[in-house]
Amino acid sequence: MQISTALAAEEIPGNANSAWSYWIGATMKKGELDNDHYGPEVIPLNGFMRIFPDSDGLPPEWDDKRLTYCRDNGVVPFLSSNINGDSSKFREMHRRIAAMPDWVRLLLLTDQHEPERHFKQNPGEYLDNYRAWWNSCIVDLPADKRKRVKAGPILTLQWIEDQNKGHHDYGQYDPGPAFSDLYAIDMYMNSWDRSGKHAATEYKDPVAFLSGLKGYRHGPRDHRPRIIAELGAIGIPSDPAGRGRAGWINGICTELDTWSEAELGWPFWGLAWWNTRGTDGDHDLPPLGRERYFYLDKFQDSHGTPTTYADPLPLKAFNAQAARHRNRVR
Repeated sequence: MQISTALAAEEIPGNANSAWSYWIGATMKKGELDNDHYGPEVIPLNGFMRIFPDSDGLPPEWDDKRLTYCRDNGVVPFLSSNINGDSSKFREMHRRIAAMPDWVRLLLLTDQHEPERHFKQNPGEYLDNYRAWWNSCIVDLPADKRKRVKAGPILTLQWIEDQNKGHHDYGQYDPGPAFSDLYAIDMYMNSWDRSGKHAATEYKDPVAFLSGLKGYRHGPRDHRPRIIAELGAIGIPSDPAGRGRAGWINGICTELDTWSEAELGWPFWGLAWWNTRGTDGDHDLPPLGRERYFYLDKFQDSHGTPTTYADPLPLKAFNAQAARHRNRVR
């Protein structure tokens, strides 16, 4: 079934007619949509879904099964492209977005997510590429399509938190409100402890974890909505029942519930859990080794093996929060 036109007035979280306070959704790899880790259990209806580009750097065509899933379940798609200033792809990118079907009431969009990772200490090159993409692919979309597109950067807090790489500067790779409709960020709790030599044994305080995003603003005219495009914390070996991880998820939402557009100058629109395997670490981390698994129904045991929880408390907490926020918790 396609998304009802009755939902058209509900697309923006927090609006007077919206059914939710903010979205809670999930991110997937292309081949995992049909397995037990995806579908309605961890991608709540009417949330949003991060969808990554094809090998040519362009977002998938509209018949991609992830997009048909969005269509059939009222999910807002958040598409990435990876053009990086390649002007030979601008025309096709523009055509693909302009071909957006009517069921897409709102499209979230970015180019080159995680620029700090790919343009290390060279934000100028990224910003030039991003602005060229914005001016060629976004600005002159047909008016009926442009009003349904919200485009902006996705930055990487994990990278920014490393003082040797991002110097804790949230604005270094930010093109600003003149070139973006939104400001999004990837946020992962470190899988290692403070020494960097062993796996984490506790979950970081949610208030501290979110403080940088909460405190950042490009300037007084920056009213762009904030989105956590990827959120993740592995199931650590010392928490085999998942109670600490479930508590961390609840704590994240408890803190976000206190955020006020009137106070901060911008609204919070939602988060998406990275419910899949992550990028391997660059060195062995006892007992995890190099592998990182973020599935909400699994933890990494004392040998680093992904193991199903006896009772998936983190998944239950996540889904309960999704249901609460769908019903306007604040």
